[in-house]
Amino acid sequence: MNKLYLSKNSIIVTVLTVFSMLLAGGFVFFNRNKLFVKGVTSISPSAVLTFSPNTINTAPGSSFNVVVNLNTGGVGVVGTDLLIRFNKDLLLLEDILVSGNSILKSVLPVTSSGAFNRQLVLACANTGSHNGSTSACSRGAGIIQVGLAAYDWSSNTTTGMYTGNFPAATLSFKAKKSGQSSIRFIPTEGVTNTNFTTTTDSNVVAIPTGGDPLDVLITPKSRVRVNVDDLTLITTTPSPTPTPTPTDANTVSLYPVADTYVTSAEPNKNRGKTTSLHIDGSPVEITYMKFDLEALAGKNINTARLKVRVTNYSPSDYNVKRVPNTSWKENEVTYNNKLDIGAIISTFAGADAGTWIEIDITNFVKDRKGSLMSLGFDGSGSNGLDFNSRESGESNSPKLEITFN
Repeated sequence: MNKLYLSKNSIIVTVLTVFSMLLAGGFVFFNRNKLFVKGVTSISPSAVLTFSPNTINTAPGSSFNVVVNLNTGGVGVVGTDLLIRFNKDLLLLEDILVSGNSILKSVLPVTSSGAFNRQLVLACANTGSHNGSTSACSRGAGIIQVGLAAYDWSSNTTTGMYTGNFPAATLSFKAKKSGQSSIRFIPTEGVTNTNFTTTTDSNVVAIPTGGDPLDVLITPKSRVRVNVDDLTLITTTPSPTPTPTPTDANTVSLYPVADTYVTSAEPNKNRGKTTSLHIDGSPVEITYMKFDLEALAGKNINTARLKVRVTNYSPSDYNVKRVPNTSWKENEVTYNNKLDIGAIISTFAGADAGTWIEIDITNFVKDRKGSLMSLGFDGSGSNGLDFNSRESGESNSPKLEITFN
């Protein structure tokens, strides 16, 4: 077993979540001031990081857990760095349990005794400082940084290479207030991460025979959508549908009489009362809306634009499709009894959180005026789009703005 040389005095209250293993002269040197580096090798990226569950629905003041899973994809690895971003204004990281195993034994960062420095991780993630200093929290608040290494502090030896799949960490959060956000890895496919590079973000490290350390992580797609609702304000009676309100002589705004979404991750769960609607390709998430167009009977429709307010950024493209069924109820639809969707009405791109997206569906509204109209929203991308539902209040609700004469 190779010896690993490192002075523990150099790692007190120091962030160790970015580290490297360099092979030299038959010894393995552990240097936390360097980074995992990509090298030229025959090993292709194979390791996968995922979250479980994919969706959390909770209330302010409630706690919940998220598990981080590591699958090495059949490759032997010597360590991993986990960098995870969360909304510090909406969530508090209450605790973190980093599991490790018989090979990936060392949990980082560590104290002078070699124990996991949990308080450092919690303080940096929640406040961006530790013991009144920001120097140990290089990434700032809202980012969790932990690592696992194939090393045994008690014997000062490396412990081999790990191959397999196991729950690497459990994150315990508490919801501070109502809102929607995501928990995601740095990096996440399709998301730009300012100030991070391929050598300073999450990684899983292998050492090919006779080669240098190599990051074998496939860019993560997994994330957790967190919906925090004040459940005391939600009743079993649907919110009254606002009466169409003319804003000038030839314009009317209509609001959904029903909306919901379904997810393959929870196929039996109904989400008719959530304040957020989701579209995604993995897991499959489909949103439905229904409008009453009776007030448009006999009108000559000029334009009809559907507006939705984004709550979670996505760069992907999405579809609005026809839904023949207009008799469905938002408190009854699940993934297992999901509504059939038909031809594409329009395609639109995602946008930043807080942005209103406008979708032109004029021709379909002309066909359906004077009756009920159902819409379905889907997409094939894995970086899903979220937007407010009618339960979020009239100011943020989806709405159909129509001009006529």
